[in-house]
Order: sequence, then C-alpha cells, then structure tokens
Amino acid sequence: MSNNAVKFGLWNLILTLGLVGVFFFSLGILAKVTLYHPQGTLFDEMMKIDEEYTIIIGMNNETNTGDFMDIEEAQAIIDEICLDAGCAFSRTVMRGGRVDQEGHKIKGNSLSYTIGLASEQQIQKILKKISSRLNRKSIFVQRKATMHTFYYNKDINNGDYAQ
Repeated sequence: MSNNAVKFGLWNLILTLGLVGVFFFSLGILAKVTLYHPQGTLFDEMMKIDEEYTIIIGMNNETNTGDFMDIEEAQAIIDEICLDAGCAFSRTVMRGGRVDQEGHKIKGNSLSYTIGLASEQQIQKILKKISSRLNRKSIFVQRKATMHTFYYNKDINNGDYAQ
C-alpha cells in the first residue's frame, strides 16, 4: 500500500469520525435532556441555548504602579450598572500579569464579570457605561454559547416551583 493511500485512508477515517461526532453533538443539543435529582427523583427540563459574556476590566493605572481606583468602589459602580441594565452577574477579583511591548513584566488586578441571559444590546450598554464611569479606554469581552436550565427541587415549597 502506498504512502499516499495510507494518508488518504487516515483522512477519510478522521473526516467520518468528525461528521459522526457533529451529528451526535447536534442531537444532544436539540434533544430533550433528562436530569436526575440527587435522591433519584426524575425530572425533565429542556436545556436552553444562550450566550454568556465575560467582561474583564483591568485595574492598573496609566503608569502600571497600582490600581487606578479602589477595587470595592469599582465593583459597586459596575454592580449597579449591571443591575440597572436588568442583568444578573457574578464577579471575581483576579490577579494576573502580562509583558508589554517593551518587554516589561506588568502585574495587576482585574475585575471579571460573568453575565448570562442578556442580549447583545444590554451588554453594549453595560460596556459603554463602565467605560465612561471608570474612564477605561478598552475592556476585554468574551462571548460564548452555553446551555443552561434551572434545577427545581420539588421537595421544597410543597412542590410549588417558583419560576
């Protein structure tokens, strides 16, 4: 068997496995998903496909010698902006680093906000307000597709699901 025939056969196998994987992945996304309560009670929920946004605001000042403002103060401002936009969020304070264009190692704090169940228009309004209120020229934004559902425990509230 020639070397080219082996390569062709290998590529056919990879392509076939890839297509089969995409097919089953698509079925999983579109199918009704069955979830199990930890005590074994079965309940069904349709998984919803949505987008989740991560917004990261670097806290370094212009000279990279510290934070441009108090982290708690920045969190209070951003929290209020998100809530005013009607968006639920979670946030964390991160410590990280990078190397600038001149090769200097820069370390600093960042605020990371994860926002789900929001429209792109809501996110754009949030970004514009954060940029203005905190005087930030740029803000890192990541958008990714997610699947979600809410878990309801029928044993709480006498089986009345608050939705």
